Amino acid sequence: MVDVLMVCVGSRGDTQPFVDLALALKAAGISSVVAAHPEFEGFVQAAGCCFAPVRSSLPEALRTTAAGKQMREESGSAGLKYFPALFNRLFQDWFQETLQLAEKYKPRILLLTLMPYLAGGFRVPELIEQRLKEQQQQQQQQQQHGERSQPTATERKPQLLVVYTVPAHPTWAFVPPSTGIGLSTRLGIFNRLLW
Repeated sequence: MVDVLMVCVGSRGDTQPFVDLALALKAAGISSVVAAHPEFEGFVQAAGCCFAPVRSSLPEALRTTAAGKQMREESGSAGLKYFPALFNRLFQDWFQETLQLAEKYKPRILLLTLMPYLAGGFRVPELIEQRLKEQQQQQQQQQQHGERSQPTATERKPQLLVVYTVPAHPTWAFVPPSTGIGLSTRLGIFNRLLW
């Protein structure tokens, strides 16, 4: 069991704030796991944080799924028609991975970034609570029939926190990564103009 399980998907910029949070939690004596894409395992562990993989990622889906292949093959905006199928697959995978991670680590707090939350991660605490109730009913039935049941670790429904780390206001600090022109502060004017 861990105190906090953080599930984040996206780029290193999406993972970095959770590594910093994990370090602060560690300094306060609170256990945590940062779940992110495998390419960030070294980064997370080098910082001294516990890591768990979230295997499904947009680059991986673009390389390995039929919708991703079709998006790559069609030029310009024509490929965008495959975007819903691509994200449907990603959302299904992210939901399953979030549920599996929560089942494995049994966190007191489940902290999700926006994409795992939108993928159905908001349902994970309810599903865990339902499973716990079913286990409790089975144990009661076993006791009524004189059977010994295995004692289970104290587990409860995790509290859910959702964190949105993308700046939602104009800033001079950096250019939006989606522009593809870099992150230089000198070019921060473009961020202001794009808003």
